[in-house]
Amino acid sequence: GCPGLALLQNPWPGGTTGDLLARMEQDASLSGNAFVAKIGGRLRRLRPDWVTIISASKDWPDLYGHAIDGECVGYMYEPQGQQGDGAVLLLPSQVAHYAPLPDPEANWRGMSWISPVLTEIAADHAATEHKLKFFENGASPQVIVSYDASITPEKFAKFRKLMDAKSAGVDNAYKTLHLGGGADAKVVGSDLKQLDFKATQGAGETRLAAAAGVPSVIVGFSEGLSGSSLNQGN
Repeated sequence: GCPGLALLQNPWPGGTTGDLLARMEQDASLSGNAFVAKIGGRLRRLRPDWVTIISASKDWPDLYGHAIDGECVGYMYEPQGQQGDGAVLLLPSQVAHYAPLPDPEANWRGMSWISPVLTEIAADHAATEHKLKFFENGASPQVIVSYDASITPEKFAKFRKLMDAKSAGVDNAYKTLHLGGGADAKVVGSDLKQLDFKATQGAGETRLAAAAGVPSVIVGFSEGLSGSSLNQGN
């Protein structure tokens, strides 16, 4: 509420403090770093993957950014496809560098909170794909069809194609399966209930919320809402 904060309240034409914080948080979450430069009396966001942190050392120049007396002396902003003449050197006094999660392998550089949980994200993606395939294939467990030994490969391929066309997919779910020629169908595997699918995927969601630093109750994950005070009408 004072003139000194005017730049933060209106960082760019039509922009607000909330807009500035949202862009910084987005960059920090995805790339681990957010860079905002003060140029021409206004704030300008710098795309993180186009920014190089420049460090210098007086006594151990060969150690680059790991020298004991190393200092950040500037930021090189180099838009893609504009190498050389298109690069802009900015001094530390011109740039606000937001890196809430430090990278243990580099000084001054931040790390995305997503990096440590990439395995969890991949597992959650695989679980969602598994659920989708379950419904695409008729919302039923896997079926093994065995054939009589006299069935030729040509007849087997033809029957398999016909069976997939008549029984696979959501549109064919719960239809009666008719087999002939000595074919025998057996149900194997587990359905989503037997796999305790909700608990399996829910645990992963909770770990992702913890890594993001946002309680699962706030995000709205079912695991966080289950049994919480929010469900008690409080």
